[in-house]
Amino acid sequence: MRTVLGLVGVTVLFALAGQGVLLAIGLTKLRVRSLLASAGLAYLAGAAATLLLGILFLTLGGELSLPAFVLLALFLCGAGAALEFRRHRPGEAARPSAATRNERIVVGVALALLAALLVVGLIAAGVRPLSEWDGWSIWTRKAVVLTSSGLDEQVFAGLPYAFAHQEYPILLPLFESVYFRGMGGVDGQAIHAALWILLVASLGSLAYLGSRFSRIWVWLPVVLALALGTTFSGQLMTAYADVPMALIAVPGVLCLGLWLRELDWRYLALGGLLLGATANVKNEGLLVTVAVFVAAALVLAAGRAWRLLIPLALGFLGVLVAVAPWRLWASGHDLKSNLPIGKGLDPSFLIDRSDRIVPSFKALYPMLESGGLAYVVPLAIVLVLLALATRGLRREAAFYLLAGLGTLASVIWAFMITSDSLAYQISTSASRVIMGVTAVSVAALLHLGGLLDNDRECEVAPG
Repeated sequence: MRTVLGLVGVTVLFALAGQGVLLAIGLTKLRVRSLLASAGLAYLAGAAATLLLGILFLTLGGELSLPAFVLLALFLCGAGAALEFRRHRPGEAARPSAATRNERIVVGVALALLAALLVVGLIAAGVRPLSEWDGWSIWTRKAVVLTSSGLDEQVFAGLPYAFAHQEYPILLPLFESVYFRGMGGVDGQAIHAALWILLVASLGSLAYLGSRFSRIWVWLPVVLALALGTTFSGQLMTAYADVPMALIAVPGVLCLGLWLRELDWRYLALGGLLLGATANVKNEGLLVTVAVFVAAALVLAAGRAWRLLIPLALGFLGVLVAVAPWRLWASGHDLKSNLPIGKGLDPSFLIDRSDRIVPSFKALYPMLESGGLAYVVPLAIVLVLLALATRGLRREAAFYLLAGLGTLASVIWAFMITSDSLAYQISTSASRVIMGVTAVSVAALLHLGGLLDNDRECEVAPG
């Protein structure tokens, strides 16, 4: 019973904290319908906000205990609600036209089936044993230590535990440790249920964001495909960090794309928060984050939108602030990465290892076509090409194209500079590190699909 109550309680607190964040920036309203519809997005925003602050506490010598987490979540919720209450903003953001009766029936049936699938998946996930190597050896082992003794330097910086990649970001172990504290102890089975909840929240966030700019026939198939495909749900149960990173990255990339389209600072703020969390899940998450911000800067510079580079730079500065605590702590404890970043920026070093480019691409390319979502990248490319040929959509299309290419290039760059042998790197991680490209492609699929659908609807509308 304590396990179930802990899972439910921590999940509710993450969502409450996130609602405070969304209310503070004005993306939700103090209305039951709005709060329920945005619950998934609120969960991700709340997890990002509380865990990033938690990492700061840890690096300063503190601890994210259960009482501290509860107080932090309630404070964020209360502060956001107070700000929204003082604003008294009437009305909701503009939405697409209301669905017909037949559409509502079809969508209702689809959502009921989706809910049943996710509930069954949650039950199955909650009894799955933690058996995959890195799931225990790296990620959950750190969560156990954080649960019992906080950021113990003997473990996180001690030589005996060097095998556990001590330099890796710790947002996922901290996420698991919060659930362990709520459940009253370490449970290697039940933690899979928490990871499944993260998947559900990501799907809900895409549905909520998608409903703000597209019709149900655009966002619903994307959400259903992600729920039914094995790319996310299958790898998620390994308890590795790759899929959690992607689940947070997708709405983050989408928010940045929405900001480029609508120039609404709220999307930039939320996108910066989610991408800051993405960068604190895995090193590859930082590469994705850098790639999408660089892509946004390039399309703005190409369009001579110089003034927009200022808020974009502020958004990226926020990401750097979110990344800094752990990076500074790791650097201060002389934790070395197997990626020699300094050498990786040296042209002569890259030229010497350029023979790794083609084998890396050949190894990564098939991964884009496997895993149950083989259509995502090709269909995203098709939509990008269509949008590039559509006047008024080229900025967004160029953003997703550059973000996807930049993310892929960053993975190949990492394969080039790693101290490990290329054969070992490919065999152990090629199927996982490609998740960043998948995340960008899903965001492009949803956003560009909605924009192209709206553009077509405007063309055929009378008058």
